[in-house]
Amino acid sequence: MRILVTGNEGYIGSVLAPLLASAGHEVAGLDSGLFGGCAYGRRRSEIKTIRRDIRDVQARDLAGFDAVAHLAGLSCEDLDAFDPSLINEINHLAAVGLARCAREAGVSRFILSSSCGVYAAQDGELVDETHPCNPSTPFEISKTRAEQGIAELADPKFSPMFLRNAQAYGASPRLRLDVAVNNFVARVFADRRLSLEAGAMAWHPVAHVQDISRAFAAVFEAPRERVHNRTFNVGRNEDNYRLRDIAEIVADTMPRCRIDPFDDTDAQPQSCPVDFSALEKALPDFQPQWHVRRGAQQLFHLFRDEQLRGGKLEQALFSRAAHLRNLLASGDLNGSLRWAGKKAIAL
Repeated sequence: MRILVTGNEGYIGSVLAPLLASAGHEVAGLDSGLFGGCAYGRRRSEIKTIRRDIRDVQARDLAGFDAVAHLAGLSCEDLDAFDPSLINEINHLAAVGLARCAREAGVSRFILSSSCGVYAAQDGELVDETHPCNPSTPFEISKTRAEQGIAELADPKFSPMFLRNAQAYGASPRLRLDVAVNNFVARVFADRRLSLEAGAMAWHPVAHVQDISRAFAAVFEAPRERVHNRTFNVGRNEDNYRLRDIAEIVADTMPRCRIDPFDDTDAQPQSCPVDFSALEKALPDFQPQWHVRRGAQQLFHLFRDEQLRGGKLEQALFSRAAHLRNLLASGDLNGSLRWAGKKAIAL
């Protein structure tokens, strides 16, 4: 299968693209290079990449591909500083436009990388894919709208699928520390202590970046009738944790680590655990292989090899929002989050 991965130089994409290639697929990437300065570690991808903003993709760019994995977009945890209309333009309108181009180009399968965050504010009950979405942030709203718009494009020759991922964690060539597990491991590694702020009792479903990538591969390779125009939560039911629990697991993997006292009375009723059983029922051969303890150990080894120190934790290469703010401040990006000057010409 010839597969295009958009955002192949992002946190998940830089794991997914090589995984698909190793499985025997012919893989290409499409990425504007926004996070090219966020490489971490020694592993480098050999994936051929089209330099293109997803807002500028046309059908001819997708000719010859059998499938598209769409991960490109704004996925920072902290998007408050950005215009909601810009988030909607990139995560919603551009995603639907890309899917429309894919259908026009004869692409048969299209997976949108979405988020379990669309279930926000469900009062703590276990939710599955049939549960109404209740997005509250611009990011969650943009993903919900993208799902709705792309689903309307389904036809006998074009199969969209939607993977609502639990929050990713684990090592990647484009590592992020603005996600819970990775952040906790980095702070424990650097300081041998961990402080939890408000929200320690919030539900926080997580999934390893490699398991998320394997889910994409499994859906691409599944019989069409099992996945056509369907939505799947990606994760495991046993990986519905409260932030407090994640902190305790991470701290337990590091000798002589302590967790500072925290307020455990904040129940965070707007968070919810997620039911991940639908994907397992549809594709029983797909089984997540990672758990938080193993993922924390993987990250510890990475930080040891790369000699991570406490002073590096705040570097913008680990935070997508901070990295974008730096590019805006330097003038490399304009207000529409497009490259400016010479970089725009090179793109």
